[in-house]
Amino acid sequence: MKKNTLIEVEWDDIVYDSTWLSEHKAANYPTAKCKTMGYFLNQTKKVLRLSATIQFDKDNERDITVIPLGVIKKIRRLK
Repeated sequence: MKKNTLIEVEWDDIVYDSTWLSEHKAANYPTAKCKTMGYFLNQTKKVLRLSATIQFDKDNERDITVIPLGVIKKIRRLK
């Protein structure tokens, strides 16, 4: 994928709940379904990196989100 392509990533995040739950409810507790949109930076064998904001007048400085590939469900290019 080309650098700075606008993408949407669907991924599962960790959930923690410190309340008392029945064993049945705890055994069926779901992960958090997340969507992140941003500009593709790069991808390795382990992670995908994207940015929500790029500051072009400062040597392309950017924020960064790093998502492990193992939790990614879908990557979609946006227009």
